Amino acid sequence: MLGTLYRYYERSLNNTDHIECYTVVRDAGHDAVRTCIGIGVPIFFYLEAVWLLAGVSVAAIFMHACVLSDSILGGLMAVLQYFANHSESTRVQWAPNERENFAMPFILLQCWLQSVQLRRKKTALLLLQ
Repeated sequence: MLGTLYRYYERSLNNTDHIECYTVVRDAGHDAVRTCIGIGVPIFFYLEAVWLLAGVSVAAIFMHACVLSDSILGGLMAVLQYFANHSESTRVQWAPNERENFAMPFILLQCWLQSVQLRRKKTALLLLQ
């Protein structure tokens, strides 16, 4: 899916706004090397998508905690605990290419949506009594 997105946006990403290239001149006997950075480079596009999904995970944790606690403070405390235990919570900083980094945001969003649905159902049942 990321590859498809990259190919779709490749023409607009590979302009001077999204890519910056340098030529590194090495010692005698070695050829010069051209290196590029920016979101127009496929690996940087991939990594930016992984970091974006990690941010979606944090947002999903916040929303889920807000629903369960009925307060924004509960969401803030959950996010604070997530960052306090970041090395035990995720491995995105060491291994961004793992499947869990792509699945976890969607699993957390599904948990949040399930909690919202159950909360609505509980409220509706209480109103009927």
